[in-house]
Amino acid sequence: MADHAIPGGWGGSGRTIRERLRDYDWDGAIAPGCAEIDALLTPADHVGIAETFWRHYLSLDATRHLLARLTPAHRAASIAESADYVRIRYGAPFDEAWRIVAHRHAETCESAGVPLPTLLASLATAHSYTLACVNERVPDRATRNRLGDVIMRMSLVEADLMAGHLGALDAERAHAERQAQSAAFRTSIKHALEDTANLGGQLREQAGGAARATGQVLGKASEVAAAAEQSAVAMREAAQTAAGLIRAIEDARTEVEAAAEIATRASAQAGEAVGMS
Repeated sequence: MADHAIPGGWGGSGRTIRERLRDYDWDGAIAPGCAEIDALLTPADHVGIAETFWRHYLSLDATRHLLARLTPAHRAASIAESADYVRIRYGAPFDEAWRIVAHRHAETCESAGVPLPTLLASLATAHSYTLACVNERVPDRATRNRLGDVIMRMSLVEADLMAGHLGALDAERAHAERQAQSAAFRTSIKHALEDTANLGGQLREQAGGAARATGQVLGKASEVAAAAEQSAVAMREAAQTAAGLIRAIEDARTEVEAAAEIATRASAQAGEAVGMS
């Protein structure tokens, strides 16, 4: 898979220093040019370049928070380390040691809370100092231009190394964070499923209890319905009995009226008989 297809791989952090330099060394000028520059620079120049870097670096707003904790001994050690870095950069440009030191410088700045542009700006002043040293010792203009071109290319390779490395570190941290978030998400989903399963079990138990209670209610309702049906039958029978009584009373009333009419006629006839006698 190509580097650019990997998160953070746009900087080509997996490439060797030779592979990186090959992109900038289209005419094969880097190796001989660095050898000439290395021969021109003295140990004092290495220190001067390092001091120029640190002077500008510590003058910027982004590094103000470092001044209080930067002791003279610490500053002297940092300058010595940077001077050695300059020596490696031009003395062994194709050596992995240069890449390792460049990466370490970038990591140190990042861990100190200093942005990469601050580091690159300070390196630019160091490259300007280097160019001035070369120009002072090379009378030939064509040679100065050629060596200046090599210094410019090396500065770009240096920025490439540092930016690519920090990009890869950011990608690794982002990947680790995504993995942690993914693991946390999976754990939360697992717990949610377990809670849901437990809740489902509780709901099933509650539903079973509700079903049993409903069955009991339905049983009671059946008993009530049966009793109601029995009451209805009894009421129908009572109604039928009442209807029979009503008919019997009506028949008795009719018979009484008939008897009364007969008695009335008999009384009238008796009265007539008495009158005739």
